[in-house]
Amino acid sequence: FYQNAIRPTVTNENPNLTYIEITRIISQQWNAMSVKEKQPYDDMRNADKERYNREMMVYKPRSYHESGGTSMKLQAVSNSNENSIQAATGETSKKKKDPNAPKKVPGTYIFYQNAIRPTLAKENPDLAYIDITRIISQQWKSMSVEEKQPYD
Repeated sequence: FYQNAIRPTVTNENPNLTYIEITRIISQQWNAMSVKEKQPYDDMRNADKERYNREMMVYKPRSYHESGGTSMKLQAVSNSNENSIQAATGETSKKKKDPNAPKKVPGTYIFYQNAIRPTLAKENPDLAYIDITRIISQQWKSMSVEEKQPYD
């Protein structure tokens, strides 16, 4: 929420910077903020988490017919043909995502990753993105519940 609120201002102040550089500036500002200054954004995140939970309680996935499908008999024939093609090629079909489903709130690990990644990237400019992700993952796994609490 903080990034969404501050990004237009930072972008206007720094029109020649790339998206990643602007994200780094925003991250540095976030890390410099006190817990009290971060509280409104944490409240917004918690409210969004509650909104998502409420929407999921009443959300019902669309039925097969509402999604524009064919009859069940045609679906069975289609599935058997797809299965034989999949068996021959080793491919699997991907479940279609319902566009009406509520957007899920990012998890605590993602909040931690977004907070720590710019600092690690700055300290280790020679590391690839995936290597930084591995370091973040190891740090997260070694953290106690109390250390993870600010990101919850």
